[in-house]
Amino acid sequence: PNAKEANALLVDGWPSDIFFQLGKFVTSPIATKPDPSRLLECLALEFRREIALTSGQRTLLQAILARCVGSAKDALRTLNRISNNEFHALPSKSQVEFLRLRADCFHEVSRYQQLGKDGLRIARYGLQDVSAFIHGLIIHAESLRMRLPVDTYYSETDNVMLVARFVVVAYFLLVGVLTGACLIATRQTLTSLAPMIRHAVIEHGVRILAIIQRLVLHWARSPNAAVGHFLRRAWRYIYEVSHRYGYAGGMANARKFLYRISPEEGHGDAQRIYTMFADKTGLELLLRNEADAALARGDYEAALAGYREFGEMALRNGNILNAVKSMLGSFHARELQSPLPVANAMEFVRVIELSQQVEGRLWQRHFRKTIDNIRNRFSIDNND
Repeated sequence: PNAKEANALLVDGWPSDIFFQLGKFVTSPIATKPDPSRLLECLALEFRREIALTSGQRTLLQAILARCVGSAKDALRTLNRISNNEFHALPSKSQVEFLRLRADCFHEVSRYQQLGKDGLRIARYGLQDVSAFIHGLIIHAESLRMRLPVDTYYSETDNVMLVARFVVVAYFLLVGVLTGACLIATRQTLTSLAPMIRHAVIEHGVRILAIIQRLVLHWARSPNAAVGHFLRRAWRYIYEVSHRYGYAGGMANARKFLYRISPEEGHGDAQRIYTMFADKTGLELLLRNEADAALARGDYEAALAGYREFGEMALRNGNILNAVKSMLGSFHARELQSPLPVANAMEFVRVIELSQQVEGRLWQRHFRKTIDNIRNRFSIDNND
């Protein structure tokens, strides 16, 4: 409503619904009849005079701003300053936003168990707001997907992993069905949902298709013509739906996954979108895509340079899992380039240290097996 009154474009993520006092500026005499040369100064004075934010609200606003410029680590540190008492003093909408923001930060820094816990906490607000229930389940499903070991270049499939993948696929489909049932029961459509929830629903579809594609590529490095045609059409459809509903992240993610089966099509506008929205994980994965493509065509030097850049960016952003994947990608590229050496002792110890920071029992099980496999195959002595 504030955006309509001001004849302004509604920007998804702006916290006007959380800090409803900001709406006073829409009809403020200072805001509606400003001296152009003193506009920001007048707004700042009005803000300090009229808006009384609690300590928890101020800290939450700082965390939102930190995340908006792409720093999940800074946002998480800021959120950790909010005490339990301050959290419970927040209005319910602000509590949900706190949990959503913290879940997003947990996702970025590879803390997937905490991500799932916050998803379930958000879902409990469903009695007050069905969109919170939908979003919470979607976040919880994503936490399970992210705890599945994939894309590590030394993947091994056993019965435990097959069962885990089946469970995750089934849960994703169940969440999709529950989302549809909630929309029908409340007589809502995708269009009527708030932008944040609408985008989360579209992203759930992106993730389901990504799981399907990952399973296909696991069994065949290049899908056959019919399957490849289906996947390409599906990603283009998701791109179009994301464009129709104004979800730039869905457009970029569709291009990112399409690249993995059709690298000749390029990333399109994905890099521009990720850069515009400060999506550092998205930018990291584009680098990995390009390194993987270079490896597939036998350009080992380009692949190694790509994995190195991918890993450096991941470490700067605090994404431990991607940092580990980058190092394993480098090991694999060196193995294909020349059987020995794939890593020195210092690199090997670094992989062990970083891998131990990734949350999830399946990840820890996978990394233990992968590290033992590399150590035994290439006789690496890390003095452990």
